[in-house]
Amino acid sequence: MGLLFSVTFTTSASAQQSTLITVSPQNPRYFSAGGKTLLLTGVHNGNEVQENDIVNPPPAFNFTSELTLASSYKSTLMYLWRWNEFPRYRYPGDVGYPKWRYSGVTANGVSHQPWLRTGPGTTDDGGEHLGAKFDLTKYDQVWFDRLAARVQASKAAGMYATVRLFEGHAMRSQSENGPEAGTWLSHPFNALNNINGINGDSSGDGAGQETHRLCSGACPWQSVQDAYVRKVVDTVGGFDNVLYEIANEDVAGSLPWQQHIVDVIHTYEQSKPLKHPVGISVMFGSVTMDQLLATNADWISPSIDLTFQSNPPPASRAWGKPVIADTDHSASMTSTMPLLWRMFLRGYNPLLYWGDDSWTTPTQTWIVKGRVLQDIQQIVQGFGHVAALDLTLAEPHGELASIKYVLANPGTQYLVYQETGGAAFTVNLSGQSGKTFAVEWTDTVTHTVQTAGTVAGGNAAQS
Repeated sequence: MGLLFSVTFTTSASAQQSTLITVSPQNPRYFSAGGKTLLLTGVHNGNEVQENDIVNPPPAFNFTSELTLASSYKSTLMYLWRWNEFPRYRYPGDVGYPKWRYSGVTANGVSHQPWLRTGPGTTDDGGEHLGAKFDLTKYDQVWFDRLAARVQASKAAGMYATVRLFEGHAMRSQSENGPEAGTWLSHPFNALNNINGINGDSSGDGAGQETHRLCSGACPWQSVQDAYVRKVVDTVGGFDNVLYEIANEDVAGSLPWQQHIVDVIHTYEQSKPLKHPVGISVMFGSVTMDQLLATNADWISPSIDLTFQSNPPPASRAWGKPVIADTDHSASMTSTMPLLWRMFLRGYNPLLYWGDDSWTTPTQTWIVKGRVLQDIQQIVQGFGHVAALDLTLAEPHGELASIKYVLANPGTQYLVYQETGGAAFTVNLSGQSGKTFAVEWTDTVTHTVQTAGTVAGGNAAQS
């Protein structure tokens, strides 16, 4: 029904400062900037950098409006999708649908691919010929300028920005659904679509997934990818609000390749004044949370399967990495209000995926979910509450209450989540004799906050 928020002190809330973001050395479940531990939350759509639609060209995306919406929920993170390396494709669920999706085609005078289309000749694109062939040695600066502008706009709105480098989810549809998926037909690394003689489908299976797997032989596309990644770092690496993500829900077997890209960034940034956190997200196949945690990534974003949704494992300090729990990676891709609260109380950074264009005309359901993130940030930052939640010392402590979702700095602050319809619960304040705790309730449905006086420490079953 609500949240029990108990503290022994009060502090004034301060506005977030967008200084260089790093993994928090005090509490690596979270990030930090300017000496302050941060909770990253946000909403994202998928069209933040490249428009993506079933019409050609796709209509312009109103990024300013999305920033306004995200700001209304006190978001601290904006995801900047790199939707595809291919201009035309069918998403796995679209196979058989009479229309293609288009991304990376020229729309409204803005380029949507990192490489210039110089020709000679036109790309094949499954016979549609969307434009001149790519020269993979030449960059389209307009694309990189737009990426930098989106990072800058996010910073101006007080948000950090995750820059996604590659897209993997749609690429996997080629092998799952055959040529009808269209992803490889339009890929710049398809030999029919570039003038450089690069063929990313060395196996000839028509999928091109080799381009997302580490190659020890003659793989000319890998040097193109590495150079592109360094160009992105040159473009946005001067911003202090940047995080990098290697790929979205990539193909099975891509983990070694993703770790290679992490190394490319870490090595290149050694000579740069700013070093940014680099993340690896869930990929298809049997990659586990433990495998992600064992990588060279600075942060991870795992699968939110049904088991995770019902009872997220408490994030451990020993992991040494923040976990961004993105509902885009959930089994049903439909998050519930309790799931967002559960992830927060278990030490995760919850992110809400709105999906395609639902943010433009959000239903009441989506509005309510976004409001959950607002409530969470108000608790963390202290807006409308007795005190801010000090994430530097906060850890999941399910053993300190008769219900399992507790985020606490024992002896100082206890945050307990009771789901709607739950039974009465108690909090263990034993060992805290002589202390007085202020009590607050936050109703997670009405979003109202009520003070409830004080309680004395010392009771092992404080109700």
